[in-house]
Amino acid sequence: MLALSSAAPARSTHPVKSSTRTRILGGTALAGVLAVALWAGSRASRPAPLPRERTEPEAVTAPLPSGRLGFVGVVISESADVSAPFDGVLERLTVRLDDAVEAGTELGRLDPTPLQQEAAMAEARLAAAQAEADRASLEAQAASELLERYLRSPTETFSETELSQTRYQQKAAQVRHSAALAGVRERQAALAQARKRLADTTLRAPFAGRVVERFVDAGGRVHGGAPLVRLLRTGPVQVRFAIPEEQLGEVRAGAPVGLELSSSGRTLPGHVERIAPEVDAASRMVFALATFDAPGDVTSVIVGTAARVVPRPVQAR
Repeated sequence: MLALSSAAPARSTHPVKSSTRTRILGGTALAGVLAVALWAGSRASRPAPLPRERTEPEAVTAPLPSGRLGFVGVVISESADVSAPFDGVLERLTVRLDDAVEAGTELGRLDPTPLQQEAAMAEARLAAAQAEADRASLEAQAASELLERYLRSPTETFSETELSQTRYQQKAAQVRHSAALAGVRERQAALAQARKRLADTTLRAPFAGRVVERFVDAGGRVHGGAPLVRLLRTGPVQVRFAIPEEQLGEVRAGAPVGLELSSSGRTLPGHVERIAPEVDAASRMVFALATFDAPGDVTSVIVGTAARVVPRPVQAR
């Protein structure tokens, strides 16, 4: 679709009064090309009125006349699939379609029994590693004390060989103690991981939203990464649309636009939120995002419905 650059009334992103001056050039040849359909479709067939002040309505509820141009888009909202973190049996699924949930709400749970056993074994291994570290600490302390006695004693009471052997034993004891402490840290990490996996058996909502799809039922075995529930984030919807490469100069971030909803025929004010920094190689289009200026007006809009984005000229001050 090509964007229509028209003399339609400019509107700001806030409801304010605006002044629109429209001039239609005479001439039979140009009249059909330059005639612009305003909000009432009958204006295209009437003589141009004298310039006058006009108050813009809060939201344009009449659809744009047929034949108008714009950028085709679709209403979107952020969604996420809550997936199984690992293989397991889905013990329960506590939400149904269209249920509203808050962030952190439990959605379901995998059978925790195998991971409870894994955590118990990790705790036992940590206890054994801690005991080994304690024993190695005592041995290192005893070896250090023995070396101190040798060093404080007169040199004639022991040989150089005995002193070297005592020093070696003291260093070896310290190495064993360091290795035992490393083993404790390893077992601590393993226990933390086991507890984390055990906590992950409870599936929670990553954000506030609404359940729009359930992929499985409780009681079956699921694989890690398999989607279980799809959530649609609670919040304002947006319109994602495509701009032909050759028309990039006609749209900029922050520019006012009219967002026409095909489901209701209403056209609501909005603005361009952002434009992608690159052209899609396959379609030669640039994807952009438009936001409604009054999100409360579109709370009932169904995500996925078609929309049209119509650029509006910025009103001169």
